[in-house]
Amino acid sequence: MLDRSRAALTCHVCVFLLLGAFSALILFPPVWALSTSLKPDKEMLQYPPTILPAQWYLGNYRALFIAMPFARSLLNSFIVSSLSVCLTIFAGLMAAYVIARKEFIGKELVFLLFLLCMMLPGLTNIIPMFLLMGKLKLLNTYAALVLLYSAGNVAFSIWLLRGFIASIPQELDEAAILDGCSQFVILRRIIFPLAVPGITATAILIFISCWNEFIVAVTFTNKETMRTLTVAIYFFKTYWNVQWGSIMAASVLAIVPVLAFFAVMQRQLLAGLTKGAFR
Repeated sequence: MLDRSRAALTCHVCVFLLLGAFSALILFPPVWALSTSLKPDKEMLQYPPTILPAQWYLGNYRALFIAMPFARSLLNSFIVSSLSVCLTIFAGLMAAYVIARKEFIGKELVFLLFLLCMMLPGLTNIIPMFLLMGKLKLLNTYAALVLLYSAGNVAFSIWLLRGFIASIPQELDEAAILDGCSQFVILRRIIFPLAVPGITATAILIFISCWNEFIVAVTFTNKETMRTLTVAIYFFKTYWNVQWGSIMAASVLAIVPVLAFFAVMQRQLLAGLTKGAFR
């Protein structure tokens, strides 16, 4: 009995050590970015490097709002990400409801096509999309980014929401139909309230994806006032030097809203991913 207890204790200790090592590995980059953002250039480049700054230096954060309209970039990212989430969830919910609830010829083929869209690299259609947006005169606009982000994430939202809607008992729909409810009323008063955890989880994942996106943003915007956060960080690297302090400070400010958003919505995200989203 004693040997079993020792073996169990040893197993628990090994698991905790392994988890601690993985946690340290994951936390090291953001902690190092925060530490570097609080160092002056001289200390930042010295060897051997210091883990913690000898004296806290906030000049890197002040430089963000002097060198370029960084606050506007934050606002651009928030607007584009929020509008993309709303449009993607609306389109994804409509399509997921039809695929999960209705029977029609080619239903599985349609869903398979959506899955194939998730597998295609996003760069394969960036040139025709650029030409299309140019002809529509949507370059350097929120509309271009919102449409492209929504189109890129709608297949993912359909995949998540379809499984969640399928887990809702279909008898509720049938009872509502007997009461004279239309399909839109069923979706609005039955499906939508019951699918809130899944919708929330999908919205969080899409928001983070849009917030961190770079290639589309840098391709379809070239005006300084239209840069998103990731593009603004990129422009701290010039032909002559790399402003590591500003890059690290901007990266920290980019991470904070996502971490705060995830911390607030963590319970809803876990509920959405465990209550039928992957069924």
